[in-house]
Amino acid sequence: YLPFEETCASFGINNMKAPTSIHALSPYKAGRHEGFLRMASSVFFVIALILLVILMTGMSGQRIALGTHKISELPLEISFNVTEIDRLAKIKLSADVDNSWAYLGVFVTDPEDTPVFEAGRTLERYSGRDQDGAWTEGNGQGTLRFIPKIAGEYTIELSVDEAETWGRTGSPLSSVRIIVTQGASAPLWMGLLTLAFLGFSVLQHARVYLHNRRRWWGTDWTDD
Repeated sequence: YLPFEETCASFGINNMKAPTSIHALSPYKAGRHEGFLRMASSVFFVIALILLVILMTGMSGQRIALGTHKISELPLEISFNVTEIDRLAKIKLSADVDNSWAYLGVFVTDPEDTPVFEAGRTLERYSGRDQDGAWTEGNGQGTLRFIPKIAGEYTIELSVDEAETWGRTGSPLSSVRIIVTQGASAPLWMGLLTLAFLGFSVLQHARVYLHNRRRWWGTDWTDD
């Protein structure tokens, strides 16, 4: 494969545009830092994958409160003891909604009776059948996350602020289940970082393959 500029100059040809595609005889030229990028992206992918596995192992955390309460008992206060600070705590809510929805209000205070946050979650679940068959929507669950700054007894004030049925009569829900865990992990961002390193690593390793694929595209050339 002859270098384009030097070949044109030797024949006295000026101002000729270089071909935009890759010629079948054009060899692959690695970039200046391609070897380093290939190695570094692979190493960082392995490191990120190990950290992701570690985070996923501790994703559920330690359960510190569990209970199921009838709607007639709400609003109520639920206490739980936190021993792991500066790590993620999760409040998971679930309700027996069926073609209905409910908005649960959650107000959390710390051991010094200082408000930590006030929020809420809509729990809903619907099902039915149409011309395409049976369908479902929603799972009747919701999760709130926060990072406790001090150890001790926290309190949740739980209430049902709104609730309605959809396409049926009766009560929207009859009970609410609450699970509180501490020391949980959130692997989402590490998972995205792992995928990013994987994609970059695959691209670096695939450069030669992509170059050869473009070389032979639409031709009957072979390396022989």
